Amino acid sequence: MGRRFGGSRGGGGATSDHELAVEARVTRNDSEDLGLFEDLDDLEALVGSQRSNTNQTNDEATFQVDYTRPIGTTRLETGLKLTAERVANDLFYERLIDGTFVEDVGQTNAFEYDRQIGAAYVQAARPIGPVQVQAGLRMEAASRSFDLLTEVPALPGIPEVSDTDASQSYADLFPSVFVTLPLGTPGAGTLVKASYRRSINRPRTFFLNPFPSFEDTTFIRVGNPQLTPEYTNK
Repeated sequence: MGRRFGGSRGGGGATSDHELAVEARVTRNDSEDLGLFEDLDDLEALVGSQRSNTNQTNDEATFQVDYTRPIGTTRLETGLKLTAERVANDLFYERLIDGTFVEDVGQTNAFEYDRQIGAAYVQAARPIGPVQVQAGLRMEAASRSFDLLTEVPALPGIPEVSDTDASQSYADLFPSVFVTLPLGTPGAGTLVKASYRRSINRPRTFFLNPFPSFEDTTFIRVGNPQLTPEYTNK
């Protein structure tokens, strides 16, 4: 849900256009995936059977406030956003043995993932002669925890994971600058643009989970719970 407010009047009867937007959102996604896998020999005769049941719950809550108003020739924007996310994933694996499906503890996997992010930003845009300049700064504080609830099986050639409960907390600054210069006569549509922005890419649970994935019979994928965010400057 969200609400927006605008169009107030300043002193002296002059109109001071500004906008306040408030939004709160809560989402919950539940998914279940069933799989059946059959092992065939060179003559395509059935020699084994496996099945899996994956249950995943993803809860996310966000609260955001944005405020915009002009100050002279400058357009000022500022805001705050709070995000909380929780993922619970449970993969139950069974293998057919003597006509009965039995749990395969070497492939049964469960984990919990929690992340909180608090962010505040300020941004200003104004013309400087013919040049349009926009500069901003976003400040973020984040924390993350990943908890593997099942033991990682020992496999030849796969490094042993010593810490599967990896928590991280960090704070960052993300500046941005955009400059636009029109060329030629006004309205010609020819522009020269320059920009700089620092951004962040946080690893998904797919890359954090150290439990081996056997989806490909020729390739075993293993995540790293100690992964840190990736930063980009461009």
